[in-house]
Parts: sequence; C-alpha cells; structure tokens
Amino acid sequence: MRKLITLIGLVFFTFYTLNAQPLLWEKSVDMGILSNTSNNFTDIPIKNLSKKDVFIFRLDVDKRYNVLFSNKKISPDSTIFIRLSFSPLKKGVFNEKIAVHFSCFQEPKFLEITGFANEVISSAISCPSFTAVNTSKSNTVSFSSSIINSQSNEKLNDYEITLLKDGIPICEKFKQKKGAFKKDIPIGLYYIIIEKEGFQDYEKLCYVNRKNSSFTFSMTSLLEHENATIRSSLVDSSIKESNSKEENNSATTLSKNQSFNKIEFNSENYLPNNIVFLLDVSTSMKYNGKLELLKASMQELAKLIRPSDKVTIIGYSSTATVLLNTTYGNNKDTLKSTISGLTTKGLTAGGKGLKLACKKAMQQYINNGNNQVIIATDGDFNQGDENVNRIAKKYRKCGLKISVVGIKTKPEPEKNMLLLAKNGGGNYLPIKGYKSATFSLVNEIKINSFKGLKK
Repeated sequence: MRKLITLIGLVFFTFYTLNAQPLLWEKSVDMGILSNTSNNFTDIPIKNLSKKDVFIFRLDVDKRYNVLFSNKKISPDSTIFIRLSFSPLKKGVFNEKIAVHFSCFQEPKFLEITGFANEVISSAISCPSFTAVNTSKSNTVSFSSSIINSQSNEKLNDYEITLLKDGIPICEKFKQKKGAFKKDIPIGLYYIIIEKEGFQDYEKLCYVNRKNSSFTFSMTSLLEHENATIRSSLVDSSIKESNSKEENNSATTLSKNQSFNKIEFNSENYLPNNIVFLLDVSTSMKYNGKLELLKASMQELAKLIRPSDKVTIIGYSSTATVLLNTTYGNNKDTLKSTISGLTTKGLTAGGKGLKLACKKAMQQYINNGNNQVIIATDGDFNQGDENVNRIAKKYRKCGLKISVVGIKTKPEPEKNMLLLAKNGGGNYLPIKGYKSATFSLVNEIKINSFKGLKK
C-alpha cells in the first residue's frame, strides 16, 4: 500500500513538473518590416508565475543580435523584459529560433523571431538602454492616418476607421469628422478599414512601428469605378451560371440576402453545434490581410456560440495539427486566445488535414445537432496523397456537412472550392473584405443549425 501511495505521488509530481507553467511569455515575436532606418528592436516581457525566483542565464545568439535585460532575476509575480535587436544579412522573410536558458528548466526554451527585411542591414544595430527608452514607451507609438481622394488628391473628412489586431477591433467605426485620425497603439500588425459615404471601402494590412506610424490612404469614389463594377458583376454572374449548368445540386454560395438575426441564437430555434475548423495556416495566408480576416470572422462567431456548442480547431500547412482540442462555448477566453494566436508557416497540403478534421467531428458527434467541418483557405486545397472530394462524400453519408470559406480567393480556385463544398453537402462562403468576414461564418452556422421558429 505504501509503495502504491509513493508511486501515485511520484506520478503526480512528474505530471505537475512537466505541465506547470512557471513563466508567462510570448514565444513567437513578429518584428515586422526591418530596414537601415528603422529601430530594429523589440521588448519581450516575461512574467514569473511561480513562488520562487527564476534567473535568465543566457540567449544563444550570434553577432547579428544585440540583447539587453531589464533584470536577469525574475521575482515571483513580477515581470522583466528582454530587449532584442536583429540585423538580417539578407533581404526577404526571416524566421529564426533562439535558445533561451532559464534556471527553472533543465532544457532551453525556444523563442521564434519572424519578420521581413526590406534591405540588407549595413551593420549590427545596438539596443537603446532601458534608461534611454523605457519599456512602456518602447512598445507604443502614436498612429495617425489621413485620407485623400485618389482622383483629385484632395483631403477627405467625415469617415469611419476600424483597426483590427488579431481579428479583434481595438478601435471600431470611430467617426473622424475632420482631419487626421490619431491614437496611441502598441507596435504591431494591423488590418485597417476605412469607410466613407460615396466611396469604396478601403482595407489594408499595415505594420505600425516607430518609423512607420503615419499613413495617408487613397479612397476611390463609387461613381469613378461604377462601370468597372458592373462589368465585374456580369462576369461573376456568367461564371456562376456556367457552374450551375455544369453541375446539378451544386453547393450554394451564401450572400447577405440569405441572412439570419445576427444576435439571436437561442436553443429553442437553433440546434446545438459541433464545429471543427480546418484552417489554412500556410505562408500565403500571411499576406494581404487574409489571416486577419479569418481571425475577425472566427472572433465574431466566438461572441455568439453557446455553452451547448462545441468547437475544435485544426491548422494545416505542411502538416495537420490540433490547435485547440474540443471545447465548449462557455470557454470563450480559451477560444478567443487560440484564434488571436494563429500564425502562418509552411506550404499548403490539406488532404490529411481534412481526414483529421472529419475524424474529430465524428468523435464529438451530436445526435440531432449540426455537425460540421469548415475549411478556411485562400487558394487550392491541395490534396497531397488524399482525395479530398472522396473524403467529403464519405463523411457526408455519416451526417457531416463540409463547407468551405474562401478568403480573397481568385476565380480559378473557387471552382474547386465549390465542388468540394458540394460533395460535402455544405456551402461556399467567399470573404473579400471585413464586412463579409463578420457576416459569413456566423450566418453559415445559424443557417445549418436553424430548426424553425417556435411561437
């Protein structure tokens, strides 16, 4: 008996030791766009969640880096900062891993540094001291934006601006009556949406830092591009008409005309949901704001889901990985945090990802519920060694729906997405901008879980 108790105690201690998280810190940092004229450093906060002092021994870096510490000793419930500068030796995208040695871990932990070098950095850049630039100021900049008419170059007033960070608005539809919009914001990547009556909505992904914080955006009047819009609509209509003639019972492309009340989502009128997201997190999603729109779409859904709804998130790039094990709708903080933390890397290979997503959906199957796999991608859903349409047909017979979200997708890949959604018994959801992002996914879930109005 004593041996059994000792064994149980040893197992518990080992489990606790392996799973306890004594430190809270950002293990992946995007340094944005680096150049010879930018301040190429970042501050990384590390908080000690344990009851013992923790020491930082060292970072394994080469001469391209410069490292400072606000303090190498991290007292319980306190935060220190690592200030890190990086001078890339070549242009283009960079992705570096740095071993960080702590006293509380036997093995080093790894810090991932990503970003884009506009040019070769001529010499190693030193970090400013913590006395010269304190941590509270170093991560905050004064952002300003003004807008002009693209045709006349005249400054425009009376517009609304939204700033998205990780899919969450930090400023939503702020009405700027006159002049430039100004706000102090943390350094980082933002998706900017500007709306003005009589003009096309303007959307752009911008990295805001100390050297890149003032922007002028050009807006195009609706009248100026009216004929082009009409021509584009005619082409789109002919493509859809051609697709519908070629294939009977094809997947539906949802539009705002097929909408449900965005707020109401009660159990009387809507079935419980078992949703598995299969997200394209390949490198191509990093550009043109695609990942930000995906995050915005999922954050909107996270507001709506109920305790009876289940959500699983799987990411696929070169491999398929479970990013969030099945969680219920009352764990909103966990869900929102997972969505905010989505990052991109690797190539797209979705066949194995779809197999895994369908398997997870069947494991959590809800009888008399909406069981659905939602694929979100910006292009071709590459099969790898798997036939995705065959997989979709197979699991459709088991009661799963498979829908596809196309984010800023070109016309040719859309044909493949429509076919995949058709074989999966679901819908194709095109997301071209912020408005469709906040509408489409919520609407898709409500349409599929709607069981009728009860008086």
